[in-house]
Amino acid sequence: MKREAAQSLRLFPRRASRATLAERAATINDPYDLVDSRDFTLAEKRSLLASWASDARALEAAPALRQLDSGSVVPVSTLLAALRLLDEAEQALRPLVLPLRTATSRRRLRDDDEDDPPPAAAAALPRPPSGGGTDAARAPLQACA
Repeated sequence: MKREAAQSLRLFPRRASRATLAERAATINDPYDLVDSRDFTLAEKRSLLASWASDARALEAAPALRQLDSGSVVPVSTLLAALRLLDEAEQALRPLVLPLRTATSRRRLRDDDEDDPPPAAAAALPRPPSGGGTDAARAPLQACA
């Protein structure tokens, strides 16, 4: 099923249609038919499935059910499963591309959560005057007294 869904993904529909998306969607009775359809683009399929899964399509008496454009009633879980299938099929088509690493991504990958420690307090203190020993250091203090 995934392979069939992957093959039915198209960026452009097979044939140009003058009908609007809503008119074409009115012919779909099952979400899986939409996923397998070759008449809708990937963006159109995603848009329709998302719109059908929205609360605006919920039935008042049964909020877990949604009414499609064709009048069919389906469970919201089926719509969400069809959306997941569409995502999986799209992933299967994408080639494996590894992202380029930049300097900023390498910085983010480091395990360095903490900042560098601040410099030692002794480095910030002024050096005592040189030459003269302890008597020279006391002389200015005695002069002030």
